[in-house]
Amino acid sequence: MRVLPAMLLAILGLASPFGINAQTYPSSATYSVQNSDGLGPGPDNRAFGAAVHASDGKLFAAVNNTCGELFTAIPTSAIPNSTLCLTESDDIDATQVTDRANHFAFANGVVVIGTPNRALKKGGADVWRWDNANGIQGPSALGSGDGRVGHMGTAAATSGGDVIVLGAPKDDSSKGAAYVFVDYDKNNAWTRVPGRLMDPNGAAGDEFGGVVAVHNGNGTGNGWIVVASLKSDSSKGAVHAFARAGSPGAYQWFHNQTLTPSSGTAPLGYGAGLAITGRYLMISTRPSAVGGTEDRDAWGEVHYMAGPNATNRVLSADAATAPTFVSDTGHWVRDAVLTASSSNSASSGACAVDGEMAVMGAVGDADGAAFVWRRQHATDTNAVKWNLETTLDSSAWTGAGAGWTFKGFGRAVAVDDGVVTVGVAEPLDGSADGNGEGRAVRFAGSIPTPPSPP
Repeated sequence: MRVLPAMLLAILGLASPFGINAQTYPSSATYSVQNSDGLGPGPDNRAFGAAVHASDGKLFAAVNNTCGELFTAIPTSAIPNSTLCLTESDDIDATQVTDRANHFAFANGVVVIGTPNRALKKGGADVWRWDNANGIQGPSALGSGDGRVGHMGTAAATSGGDVIVLGAPKDDSSKGAAYVFVDYDKNNAWTRVPGRLMDPNGAAGDEFGGVVAVHNGNGTGNGWIVVASLKSDSSKGAVHAFARAGSPGAYQWFHNQTLTPSSGTAPLGYGAGLAITGRYLMISTRPSAVGGTEDRDAWGEVHYMAGPNATNRVLSADAATAPTFVSDTGHWVRDAVLTASSSNSASSGACAVDGEMAVMGAVGDADGAAFVWRRQHATDTNAVKWNLETTLDSSAWTGAGAGWTFKGFGRAVAVDDGVVTVGVAEPLDGSADGNGEGRAVRFAGSIPTPPSPP
């Protein structure tokens, strides 16, 4: 029976794990290729697709360390729409990026490229805004203004068209920090929120800020920022969740929760990949992201947003004013551990979540995969689970160019409204586990009409 647990959860103020979003879907689905030759700039750029971000039917893909392509209308052939590049190419170098290019971000028309080498490694970012009426605006240059050498912009995230988060993992002997910028008028005039986000129990070498994610909006589950401390606890890693407080135009973020791996045998590098919506938070692992010697099968966790409880939390930012207590706005509860494997490939650390879908990537010398899960409600048992719906591998797409070689399938992943985008690219950091011609390949799966909530 479900009545008792549901009543109990209501009394405790928690969101039901059965949830109105848990629907009954087919146990598997076919995802057809949408672009037979993939999206990309041509046969001479192996790094294209090392980062891919999809939002509102648009796609942004890394070209190299300093440039990206914005596709505001998805073509059927490999034709880019807009090339966006840093104003100074030496604002970043290969030693400051990962093979998945965490310094790129895109959502809701806002493009961010981090510049961790800018201003003698104080860091920053260049930001563009796109809309139907005005096209591309920018770039606007962001800087911390505090003179700290933290390599800000090593990681970037944006959401809602009005919030940007930049990670500075080298700040304060590599304890790390993160900076928040807002543009409430949405005119590409960004203002830094006072203070920095930090791990309240951070230690030198943790590199808090190496990966960041944000989901902005209204209502419980929105306005959250998550930041990884990849090298904390002997590189096991941890993820810190910051909830939003205040009113529109005057928001602040406070440290709400620290998430750690559910198992002591989990791969190192918890937080190597982060993806968040107002309902779900996905965290993936990758040992090589923290100096591990061997990557393993794809391993990640999905958390769901539970309702507020009676406790108060303290703002954890080095603001000029004294910390203030605010009401808790909710917390994250582990929903599932997701694991998958593909022959000759290992986790790339890439992950994405949208709606009831979650995706993780894997790469290998000559192979790769993207694993697609969907959250389902089983009518016979009333159980809710994340079902591995399909595995997209490199054999599902071979490319159309005669004589071209495509490797690095699964290095990056994105999902938007049922369409999964897979980056096929060599690493941006110059390591040798990928080569060939870079591409971003889109796979569309059917989105069944959901039945009535269970």
